[in-house]
Formats: sequence, structure tokens, C-alpha cells
Amino acid sequence: MTDNNAGDESLPWETIRRLQQTTTQLEDGVPITQEQLDNWFVYHKPTEGQPEQYEELREAGKKFSETIVRLTPPSADQSAAIRLVREAVFTANAAIACGGK
Repeated sequence: MTDNNAGDESLPWETIRRLQQTTTQLEDGVPITQEQLDNWFVYHKPTEGQPEQYEELREAGKKFSETIVRLTPPSADQSAAIRLVREAVFTANAAIACGGK
């Protein structure tokens, strides 16, 4: 059996540089830009109307979670369902905060 990398202790620096410059992609293959990363990882002070939108989303998520808890037996699946509702609310809040970008 031959090791294709035999003798190579590391990738050449040029290859590493190119890998570092490679654009990250979302699951659907759309490239993620530096502008998007900058927007996603910065504090967004709520603008007029946004606090009410956040509240409505949290309330809807809470009601849905209460329904899940009421209708399903305590289990790993129930916990996973609640976790996904929380994730959906967090992601929707981020969509509002980031202006859909």
C-alpha cells in the first residue's frame, strides 16, 4: 500500500493560502461573503418595530412548544422538537436583526 502523501510533511504554503481564501458555502452551495459574515456576527440594535416582531416570534414558538409538550411523551424526540423550535425562533430573530441579509 502506498501513501500518496509519503514524504510530504505538510501542504505547500501556496495550497494552504488558497484553501484559506476559498469562499465558504451554505448548504445550498451559495457562497458566503465576508460582508455577510460581518453582518451576522455584529450586534444589531433593534430598530423601531423590531422588539414587537421578536416578541411575536417568541410567543408563537412558546405556544408551539407547549403544544408539543402537551401532545408528545417525554422523550429524546420531544426534546429534539423543542430544540428545533428554539432554533427556528433564534434564526427568525436573526433574519429580522440582519435585515434578511
